[in-house]
Amino acid sequence: MSELVAVILAGGASRRFGQDKASVEVDGAPALVRVAMTALEVAHRVAVVGEGGPDLPPVFIRVPDLEPGGGPLQAVLAAAARFAGADLLVLGCDMPWVTPEALRLLSAPLPHGKDARVAVICGEPQPLAALYGDAARWAFHAVWTGGQRSLRRVLPLLQYEPLTELVLWQALVLPEVFDDFDTPEDLTSRRAGT
Repeated sequence: MSELVAVILAGGASRRFGQDKASVEVDGAPALVRVAMTALEVAHRVAVVGEGGPDLPPVFIRVPDLEPGGGPLQAVLAAAARFAGADLLVLGCDMPWVTPEALRLLSAPLPHGKDARVAVICGEPQPLAALYGDAARWAFHAVWTGGQRSLRRVLPLLQYEPLTELVLWQALVLPEVFDDFDTPEDLTSRRAGT
C-alpha cells in the first residue's frame, strides 16, 4: 500500500471571497485548520501547498507553490514532486465541513486499473475532493506541459472511480461534507443550512 499524503491547497487569491479563505473562521477555527485536522485523522502526512491561512504546527508540512497564484494544477504538481510515490488526497482549504468518514471513503485503496477516485456531487466531478494514485502523475504533467492550467483538464485523461452521492448515502455520510465556499454568500448560506 502506498503512503497516503493529504494535500490541502491554500495558495489561491480568494478573489471572489475578498479575503484569504484559508483564514476564515468556521465553527470556531480557521477553515484551513479544520480541513488539516480532519485530514490528519486519515492520512500518514498532511501537506499544505501555498502560503494562505494561519501558521500551523510543524506536524503539517508547508510546500511552496510552483507558480504562486497559478491555480490548483501547479499546486498538485508541487506536492507530487515533494512526495514521490505517494497517493495524494487532494482537498481545498475551503472545505471545512469534510469529515474523517468521508475522507476514509475517498482515500480507500484504489481498485486495479484506476488512477484516481473523485467525489462526484450533483453530477459534477470535484477534482479538489479526490484521491490521485501515483499512476495519475503523468496526466498532471501532460496537461501542464501542454500549456493548460486547469486541474479539471486532468480528469478526462484518468481512469477514475467516482465517489457518488449514492455511495456516500449508503455509508451514512452526507454529500454536503464536500461543500466548499467561494463567496461570502456561499459561506452565509452554508452556515444557515440552505
